Amino acid sequence: TVNVKTPAGAPTPARVVIACADGCPEITWNSNERDSSFSPPNGWLRLIELGVDGTATIPLPAGDYTISANRGMTWSTWPADATETGGTTITVTAGGTTTVDAEIAKVVDTAGALGADFHVHAMASPDSQVADRDRVLDLMAGGLDVIVSTDHDAVIDFAPTIAALGAGTQIASIIGSEITSAGFGHINAFPLAI
Repeated sequence: TVNVKTPAGAPTPARVVIACADGCPEITWNSNERDSSFSPPNGWLRLIELGVDGTATIPLPAGDYTISANRGMTWSTWPADATETGGTTITVTAGGTTTVDAEIAKVVDTAGALGADFHVHAMASPDSQVADRDRVLDLMAGGLDVIVSTDHDAVIDFAPTIAALGAGTQIASIIGSEITSAGFGHINAFPLAI
């Protein structure tokens, strides 16, 4: 179980990186990893995006792992030396529970600015296998403030997904579309109405 909080003790969205300390045991891949090209990079075992409650229970085979947490470029990482060490080493025992409490803080003053991704694909695009919920969690855990839907030739609104996640104070959405033409290329248009 992983719990990520701010220095004030408030839960926060975050990305948790889990790697095998000494070679991975037999892995049961999740559907994104099994059915597409979304396998974790750099020998990592799992990338988990936490929602506004900052917590997740992650089933893992018994073994030793390194674990770290982050929330994009404007937040600190946990532990502070994760870039060099890969994270804190934990041991998971068969049938047991290991609890990790991590703390990250906003370390770059972004007052007056918003972080946004203006070209986002999710399930409505034929070239994306990522569910809307997973896409919102991914961008929120990456520290972004605004997500613009630009699925190919579809007008999609992430707002209902953001509301279902209780994330309205963390990330906002703008409705758009990627207009895909045969001869003029691809053009992102926003804001649009459903």
